Amino acid sequence: MIGGNYTLVGAGDRCRALRPRAQRQTGGLHCARQADAIARAARLATMVGCLIEPALLIAAGLNCALASPNVQYGDLDGHLGLLDDPSRPGFTLQDGWLSAADAPGLGYSVELG
Repeated sequence: MIGGNYTLVGAGDRCRALRPRAQRQTGGLHCARQADAIARAARLATMVGCLIEPALLIAAGLNCALASPNVQYGDLDGHLGLLDDPSRPGFTLQDGWLSAADAPGLGYSVELG
């Protein structure tokens, strides 16, 4: 499992450690995919996790996790404690499992006002 307190600096740089949180700690989805590729090359499993985040970012993390067979672990529940989150999830949570919606992109919508 990949974890740590450092961020992947870039594919050309020496990697000190990798973080599992795709949006905030690795520098976005592209960098998270790079971190996953490095972990896969090293035969290490990856984890996608989150902080307290809106459902939009959870959907992006779920998309990242589902796009890689190397992701073995997930912690994507940071949206559950938010009040008045304007983004409506493009996924369902049932019996502890997130399932992506059959919708284009991340499948989310926003309710303003």
